Amino acid sequence: MAISFPTSLDNFTNPSSGNTLDSPSHSLQHSDVNDAVEAIEAKLGVGASPAGSATAGQVLTISAAGTSTWSTPNADGLTLIKTTTIGTTVSSVNVDDVFSDSYLTYLVSITINGASTVSALRCRMRVSGSDNTSSNYRYTGEERYSGVDTEAVQRENPGTSWRVGTYGQEGTFCEIRIDRPFATTYTRYRAFSTIADETNSRTISTYHGGSLTVTTSYTGLTIFPDVGSINGGSITVYGIRR
Repeated sequence: MAISFPTSLDNFTNPSSGNTLDSPSHSLQHSDVNDAVEAIEAKLGVGASPAGSATAGQVLTISAAGTSTWSTPNADGLTLIKTTTIGTTVSSVNVDDVFSDSYLTYLVSITINGASTVSALRCRMRVSGSDNTSSNYRYTGEERYSGVDTEAVQRENPGTSWRVGTYGQEGTFCEIRIDRPFATTYTRYRAFSTIADETNSRTISTYHGGSLTVTTSYTGLTIFPDVGSINGGSITVYGIRR
């Protein structure tokens, strides 16, 4: 008989103690077993990593065409790529070499310890050590204030940067989710920020989203204040595996 694996499972006939060598055929059984073992080897691939070398939770994966190895599977979640420290009294922070084809989407977490004033926090995409300052940034969003049922709507179409939040003297927390910055397609984002504006006895929260309508592959970004300066903190970039 011909084997069915790997298309389907085989069902071999096991000989009993009373069978002769020709019933079932001894040579045919050897041929089927040989074919089955070769099919299993082709399915698993070559590689000198035995199961005894694996650790708990690892799985057998293909590391190259026809080669397998034991490795830890990638789980959904965040992978830390880089943390950049924000200096004192700075007008911009460049974050280079964080976007690649390893991830489609990235999370940028920004903590600012303080600032010279309250104003807009902005972002530009970056590649080869230079910002994209073209007028191809588009966004819309809103700013809400505690204690009052009002909002300020922000929009720009086109502009030379995205607005991603508001910063203030008492510190800022901002998160930006950037979609496909490395791919040669439009780059999109959404962002949230919050500050405690104690100078005016209020909390300010912002929500923004938009796109960059050029198909450039970016490897980094620049965060900068609209006016004045920002003081201390960090910018951390994570790859989102999904």
